[in-house]
Amino acid sequence: MKKRVVSFLLALALSLGLCACGNDAGQTGTDQNDAAETKTEEETGESDASSEEPQKGGDLVIIDTAEVTHTVWYNLQSYNDKFQYMITVYETLFRVDDAGNVIPWLAKSYEADQENLKYTIELNEGIKFHDGTDLTGEAAAWCLNVYKEKGIKSGAFFSNIDSIEATGDHTFEIRLSQWDATIPYSLARECGIMTSQKAYEEGGEEGCEAQPVGTGPFAFESMNRDTEKVFVRFDDYWQGAPYLDTVTVKIYSDSLVAQAAMQNDDAQMMYCTDYKLVDELKSSGCTAALGVPSQIALLCFNCLDEKDNPFYDVKVRQAVSYAIDKEALIDSIYSGYAAVTNQFAPEGSVFYNAETKGYEFDVEKAKELLKEAGYEDGFKTTCIVRNDIMQVNCVTAIQAMLAEIGIEMEVDVQDTGDFSQNLTKWNTGMFFHTSSLPIDVTNQMSSMFRQGLSGIVLGLDSLLRPDELDAAITGAVGAKTPEEAQASIREAQTILIDDICDLNPVVTVYQPIIKSGKLHDDGVNDAEYSAGTLHKAWIEK
Repeated sequence: MKKRVVSFLLALALSLGLCACGNDAGQTGTDQNDAAETKTEEETGESDASSEEPQKGGDLVIIDTAEVTHTVWYNLQSYNDKFQYMITVYETLFRVDDAGNVIPWLAKSYEADQENLKYTIELNEGIKFHDGTDLTGEAAAWCLNVYKEKGIKSGAFFSNIDSIEATGDHTFEIRLSQWDATIPYSLARECGIMTSQKAYEEGGEEGCEAQPVGTGPFAFESMNRDTEKVFVRFDDYWQGAPYLDTVTVKIYSDSLVAQAAMQNDDAQMMYCTDYKLVDELKSSGCTAALGVPSQIALLCFNCLDEKDNPFYDVKVRQAVSYAIDKEALIDSIYSGYAAVTNQFAPEGSVFYNAETKGYEFDVEKAKELLKEAGYEDGFKTTCIVRNDIMQVNCVTAIQAMLAEIGIEMEVDVQDTGDFSQNLTKWNTGMFFHTSSLPIDVTNQMSSMFRQGLSGIVLGLDSLLRPDELDAAITGAVGAKTPEEAQASIREAQTILIDDICDLNPVVTVYQPIIKSGKLHDDGVNDAEYSAGTLHKAWIEK
């Protein structure tokens, strides 16, 4: 049975054009160990490069495969939004290192006062926005208050915030309705972006969409939608003027064009989701910064609609989970740039529960559960997936796997707009979603799986959120120590996966950022794809 499915997947990979054009017939994907070795080699290379004298000037050309959806800070949502603007224009109060620790960025320090339910945050001095105004305690409080009111993820991340007020020239306080240990992590995400109050009050949302203003090393200059956008060096950047003159982001939807640009040194960085192309570019001298697994592919079930819905029965959800051969997906779809996980965390994470059983590939077990649920002959269903080549290929492969147990699944490919509208509730059986996977899992699980959430939340009206799951996550949010938070999240993992099977974590995914060997010290994807040190970046001439 497994050989037959793997053979289908290999044929599928060829028929769907997963291999980059011009790839050698014998080209193979990179397995997980190879990926780890690649990262180590790159880190060593960067260390050598940093000992060289940086060279000033030049234009860093970055390739992305899709245009942004939004540029206003409180609407940033897609990977493209965050990648293009959070390494150039926008910066956050905090960042997260590759070990999962919160580190101050625009903030200088913070004090957590659990007894009085407040955080006091001190800012670095001398930080200016691109319009010349200063980042003060008042400006920071204003920015966070606007996000609390309008932010697309405010309901998920700011629900415990009562008020935000400036307490000094470079300090402000966040007061809480109940203790929330995830606030610093939230401020390391798009929720913690700082933007100019003056720019917003003068131009409104429309003006900020056309001319975003932040504190980053490069200021927005121009945009030709679906073609390119240009950012220019910000000489008053708080960590010193960048070496580069400009950063140009070009949109290439054609992988052949993107590949040629990287190989001809017409571009020096590329956000790439085509893993076969990653291997092809590595063979021609580029490097691939992997960071930590930044995404998790989730097959989510409609658990709440009882009428004419097989997935209302947990046994059906478990049967589908057992029917998926994750190793085959990694080899054939992700080219080795992913890892198997049985929960909402990568293996090796402090939030990973070794006692969570999950669902190993077992077709006979899947058939047995379907029979117990009254679906021995299978049934018809639909799975929604966003129009992204990798995600569509993965769901198409899952379609073939489910056919082996009698489930006839239609693949409903939707553009980003329609997909986003269905994110909170889908009327079909399944919904395939690739979620970001921050290093701090507490923050993400708190924003997705607790009770009482509102706004744009995955499966808000489709996923179960039982009391015991809510209690475990709430316990992590209110924990006094990191160890307590980690233990509570490990408990939540077992409830989410083994007990209620709301969803099936398919794989955790690396997001390779391809780089030219002539680009040094950019820091992009050292830990996360949406953070870097472009003020230090330089191009070898």
